[in-house]
Order: sequence, then C-alpha cells, then structure tokens
Amino acid sequence: MDFWTLANALATGLLTGLVYGLSALGLSVIFGVIRIVNFAHGEIMVMGMFFALVMFTAVWLGILGFFDDYIKLTQKHASGLTSGSKLFFQCGLGLIIGLILYFHFKDIEEGTRLVIPFLKGVRPDLGAFYVLMVMFFIVGMSNAVNITDGLD
Repeated sequence: MDFWTLANALATGLLTGLVYGLSALGLSVIFGVIRIVNFAHGEIMVMGMFFALVMFTAVWLGILGFFDDYIKLTQKHASGLTSGSKLFFQCGLGLIIGLILYFHFKDIEEGTRLVIPFLKGVRPDLGAFYVLMVMFFIVGMSNAVNITDGLD
C-alpha cells in the first residue's frame, strides 16, 4: 500500500468517526436535557450537509466574482475574466454539486425523478442526466445574477 492510499484511508476513517461521534454527542446532549431520545437528529444532520453544499456554492461563486472584479480593477482596459473562463468554472461547480447530489440520491427510488407541475403521473427518471440538469441550473442561475450585476 502506497502512502497516498494509506493517507486517504486514514482521513476517510477519521472523518467518518468524527461524524459518528458528532451524532452520538448530539443525541447524548438532547437526551440529557429533555430526557427524550430524538430520532429526528439524522434529519437535522442531513439539512446541515445540504446547507454546507449551499455555502460551498456561494463561496465558489463569490471567489469567482472576486477574481473577476480584481482583474477589472488592477489591469488597465480589462473586462475581467473572459466569458469562457467564467463558464468553465461555473460548469466545474455544477459538475461537482451534480455528482455529489447524484451519488446521494441514486439509491433512493424518487431521488433522480423529475417532478413536472400539473402532470401527476409523469415523473421521468433522469438517471445520470440528473448531473447535467444540476449543472445547467447552477450555470443558468449564476449567469442570471451575473447579467443583472452590471445594471446597478
């Protein structure tokens, strides 16, 4: 076993143990205070993980916007990052978030199904196309904000 495989295994084991420890600590504190075992604690942790994805997205796009503005301000006659580089970094973020959500939801029966309003019986399963849909939505929403940024 080489060094990187061992380091990866140790880091994964350590982080998994920390999540289990955090869950046990949370349950212990809740039981100690209200004397009721709260089994909804797992749902709170899942909400926290989704919040972490939202914060990761906000920080990624914030850093991208910072570099865009920094280039505009420090270089003469610069228009900031090129549209191709912005699109590349937005697609990279969409791909990362899409893969995380796909691997989280792929084993759940309704996880990657598309809900179409007003059509109850139509729920197509997107499968791996789910990743591209997430990437499309993240790039689209980011650029919608980016378009209105120059209006002020």
